[in-house]
Amino acid sequence: MTLEDFPIKNPSKNFPICQHRTGRFCGWTSQRIGRLYSVTPLICNLPCWKYGPHNGKEAEDEKTFLAQMWNRNSPLGDQNLARRVVSNYSKPADIHVPKIWPEIQERLGYLSGIVGFRGVMLTGSVILRRDAPLKDLDIVLKFDNVASALVAKDTLPKTIGGIKTDFFFYIGDADVYFACLDCEERKLYLSRWLPLKIASIDEGIEVIERGTNEFGAAVKAMLEQEPVDRRAAMAGWRGVRLEWERLTSFVAAARSRGIMATAKHVAGLNNSDGFHCDAETLQKRQHSCFGDESKPACALLVTNAAGHRFCGACGCGETEIARLDADTSDQYGKLHYPHLRCPLNKEGFTV
Repeated sequence: MTLEDFPIKNPSKNFPICQHRTGRFCGWTSQRIGRLYSVTPLICNLPCWKYGPHNGKEAEDEKTFLAQMWNRNSPLGDQNLARRVVSNYSKPADIHVPKIWPEIQERLGYLSGIVGFRGVMLTGSVILRRDAPLKDLDIVLKFDNVASALVAKDTLPKTIGGIKTDFFFYIGDADVYFACLDCEERKLYLSRWLPLKIASIDEGIEVIERGTNEFGAAVKAMLEQEPVDRRAAMAGWRGVRLEWERLTSFVAAARSRGIMATAKHVAGLNNSDGFHCDAETLQKRQHSCFGDESKPACALLVTNAAGHRFCGACGCGETEIARLDADTSDQYGKLHYPHLRCPLNKEGFTV
């Protein structure tokens, strides 16, 4: 990965022109993970460029990309919350059309005037626990596309019947996170990922079961109660996240030196240009990496056959631009970057 590979200038600030994006929301991702999914320039220009449908191209690795996006911005990305949800779903459920449904229908009736609106579903305790006191309402709104959902987003009531109301947006034919009840059509859509123990169900409600898919199976594995299985499922996504963080750190470092100076160094045209950190910071970094008579070198310092030294923790590899040292005093080494993070948080590096 070099600056020459980046699709646009200033990838941390500029969105690419992409038919999937509506404002700051990605329709492609929203339609697949069941959320109105917001993005940033870095998301569009780094992980999406590498794995996803960047600028309308076919996704290189759809499962990996969706898992990364899901874990970033999902209510189940928090593993503690995930365990509570899975535990709650293991209890017997009494599926029913709640008494408050007519009031919900009346309050949200205006949504039918929005082009692309496809209906309302209920989820959570309001359909799972018959006659239980309601602390909040979890309401799912279905839309054809992100643009239609955005029309409704800022018009929704904060409470219905005096009860705090949370809204979830499902775009297109997205998978449902939780069991959802369409009270109007009297259909219960079961989650692909979270099994539900139905103890009782109102007469006339049809249960719709959906088969799993590759991504859904991976997410389900992440939610398993068995710690060993959960750790194994998380390992792949953790690697993707670490690579993303490494790329964003590189962009920040390159910008602090100067994009053109960094690009020239990468291209082998000039290895001395660019802004430098101050002398005191450089000395602290050298001491953290190389040590001295009173302190050993970093345990992850790598020295190759030519005697060049590299960081073994950051994942930048043994390339010319990743060298910590330099052959002469006027050459630019990695430790000269004004903005430079250390994976081990050693002294002298950017916090």
